[in-house]
Amino acid sequence: MAGALKWDADSASSVVSDLNSANSEVSGKSVGAPSGCGWSKSAATPVVSELQSTLSDLQRTLPELSKNMSAADASIRQTDKDSASSTPKSS
Repeated sequence: MAGALKWDADSASSVVSDLNSANSEVSGKSVGAPSGCGWSKSAATPVVSELQSTLSDLQRTLPELSKNMSAADASIRQTDKDSASSTPKSS
């Protein structure tokens, strides 16, 4: 069927694994002020602040993304299973 979407369960599992790995990498981390940069320390402060904000956003959203992807995968697999069991068999 042209234009049909096909759920790739292996890719979905891989994405969940990657999200969980990324979460492990950033969990509990923070961005500190650079050291040894002298006069440019004040110029780096807004960048450090933005990096910390982004890191905090990642720490907050990665677990939710993983949870949502897992739920979507489970839902689609169940829908596929239900559809397959209700499809008339040819004789």
